[in-house]
Amino acid sequence: MKRLEIPEFASEAEEAQWWYDNREVLGQNFRDALKKGTIHHGGPAAILRETQLVTVRLANRDLDRVEQVAKERGIGDHACIAELLREALDREDAKKAKKRKSA
Repeated sequence: MKRLEIPEFASEAEEAQWWYDNREVLGQNFRDALKKGTIHHGGPAAILRETQLVTVRLANRDLDRVEQVAKERGIGDHACIAELLREALDREDAKKAKKRKSA
């Protein structure tokens, strides 16, 4: 079984490409773990610890916009929402940092 280190990704598209590029190794690792009985439901435990399920109501028009952006970026709706939220939070952090510098 080849051990792959999952890197930090700059975008969901970059992450999707990494998983695609490593699909053969991942598939073989999956088959090996299945044979050994070491596979478990839910994916890598480290990833699961770093995420939390959140339910949010969105206006239909906003969801339509998310679907369009997701299609343009070539990612799923949920991944797109996470990416858009991360981008918005990064902009907020940049605004705060700019205010601190000018104060």
